[in-house]
Amino acid sequence: MSVQKLANRYELIDRIGGGGMAVVYRALDTLLNRNVSVKVLRSQYASDEEFVRRFRREAQAAASLSHPNIVNIYDVGTEGETHYIVMEYIDGFTLKELIQSEAPLSVSRSIQITRQICAALKNAHENNIVHRDIKPHNILIGKDGRLKVTDFGIARATTSNAVTQTGSILGSVHYFSPEQARGGITDVKSDIYSLGIVLYEMLTGKLPFSGESPVSVALKHLQEPFIEPRQLDPDLPQSLENVILKCLCKDPDFRYASMQDMIADLDTALEHPNVPKFIAPAKTDQDTIQIPALGIQRARGDEANSLYNPENNEPGLPNGAAGRKRKWAPWILWPLGILLALGFAGAAAYEVVSFVTGNFTVKQTQMPSLNDKTYQQAVQQLQSLGFSPDSITKTDAYPPSSDPVLSKIPSGQVFDQDPKANTLVKVSHPVTLYISKGAEAIQMPKLTGLSRDDATKALTNAKIDPAQVTWTEDFSKDVASGSVISQTPDPSTSVTPSNQISVVVSKGQDMATMPDLTGMTKDDAYKALAQNGFVPGNVTSQPSDKQVNTVIKQSPTNPNAQAQKGSTEDFVYSSGPASKTWTYSLQLQSNSRPVQVTIKLTDSVSKDSTVYDQMLTGSQTVPISITLKSTDSATINIYQNGKLSDTKTVPYPQN
Repeated sequence: MSVQKLANRYELIDRIGGGGMAVVYRALDTLLNRNVSVKVLRSQYASDEEFVRRFRREAQAAASLSHPNIVNIYDVGTEGETHYIVMEYIDGFTLKELIQSEAPLSVSRSIQITRQICAALKNAHENNIVHRDIKPHNILIGKDGRLKVTDFGIARATTSNAVTQTGSILGSVHYFSPEQARGGITDVKSDIYSLGIVLYEMLTGKLPFSGESPVSVALKHLQEPFIEPRQLDPDLPQSLENVILKCLCKDPDFRYASMQDMIADLDTALEHPNVPKFIAPAKTDQDTIQIPALGIQRARGDEANSLYNPENNEPGLPNGAAGRKRKWAPWILWPLGILLALGFAGAAAYEVVSFVTGNFTVKQTQMPSLNDKTYQQAVQQLQSLGFSPDSITKTDAYPPSSDPVLSKIPSGQVFDQDPKANTLVKVSHPVTLYISKGAEAIQMPKLTGLSRDDATKALTNAKIDPAQVTWTEDFSKDVASGSVISQTPDPSTSVTPSNQISVVVSKGQDMATMPDLTGMTKDDAYKALAQNGFVPGNVTSQPSDKQVNTVIKQSPTNPNAQAQKGSTEDFVYSSGPASKTWTYSLQLQSNSRPVQVTIKLTDSVSKDSTVYDQMLTGSQTVPISITLKSTDSATINIYQNGKLSDTKTVPYPQN
């Protein structure tokens, strides 16, 4: 597309999808500075009034709806021959991609997804809009988990003529209803049928009907039963299988009457899983089959009965009131009988095929999915459908790294095609096959030091798939909170979609509350610091009247204050009361006779220790060295000739 900016407002950035009649781009709304999706009608259809009318009808249909599960329409316009619709941009993936990567999905997740689709369609139906192309490709899932229904390109108001147009069967063949296949009237029950197939595919990972061609698949919708879900997974609740069985009734009369009825059963499916199996009632009356003309003509001049008598307008009645004798020649009875048998046997098939194909001719076909095929295989398949090799263009390119499925397609295989799969096109239509050049090597940008938002932008600008990136958080005393601490691989390293990228973002300093250590024992203080992420620093002791080994102070962080984990904390514990040593002078006095004097001392460092033992005559001053703690007192026992004669108590000195 040559136009890069529409309405001087929408700046096209990159192509994110497309279908048979339009291409979808991610764009920047420069007026409101936000990302939007812009659907642009393909240039080859711009002059086709029917395509333009259908394109506008999509905008009108979707714009009339407002629901959290329906993609919003912001704007619609025309610039020159370019017709476009501006829609809400959903940053995420399609339900089809989720099914391809994770199916079968869990019961609860499948119900939750289906419930959101039901809510969207209920809103559309209440506004007289039938979607008519419900399939996983048209269900978008944002990164927040919110589901959005999109692509109302073939939607019609239920009050208008809803018969499929002759010559084109709208909707995707694997998901459309029997009445769509037959070319009949479509209403809300057609959406219910298609949603039943989507639920079937989520729970089983398979489609109920498949075939080698669109026509064969359509005929199976009309004629054949499908493998019931519990035959594929016996653990599925019967209540949930009943929802699918009721949705996929070939007769619309036996399906849910409305989306609200389906929602009611989904809401109770897990509460009441063991219910009787749903069996569709047998239809007693048969639809009239219109038999096409077989070209049997009444012979000139033959007056016998014909299959249709133009004179009385009554089939099988005699020509004339009284009737005449039949004059059939015997030789014509056998050929006529064969023709009749063939006519009746082929009538039903004619009615089905004529409506299914919509005047299908070799000049039109439904585009197959060519992904994962080599170029030669794709060309051979297209030639078998009637495409000329001259109309097939090969384009070598790198698959989009943002797509987790396409980015892994090996070199030499198809990763994209134009027109898209399941699009009804003429075999003369040009086809472009995009052949993978393998995973494109990308230079890993430098992320360290950037904020998470800036790092995300750097990865996006480098075209690195967000699914490749694992974000983790860790504390850092050097890197501010919210900034990148480290990355793997290193900057300037070449990476491909198969490489996993790890980015660690700072949570800032790892802070914790400093415990109050005072009053704890020394051992308990060590434990408290370790439990809170701190490291013991300088641990010392000093005398104190506190109990021995009791913490008496800590630093540098005050108790109960916030501090960086891993930092050190000093503390001082008590070595017990303080001790003091001094000399005590003891005065001894004896009579005229000599006396054997013995002095024994008990203080903080000795007990009943002999400090003097001599014969004493007269008086004498005896110096005694005493060591006391502040809480203790000394005892001096004086013995004369082996007998205790006196006891003195010496207190701790106060100065």
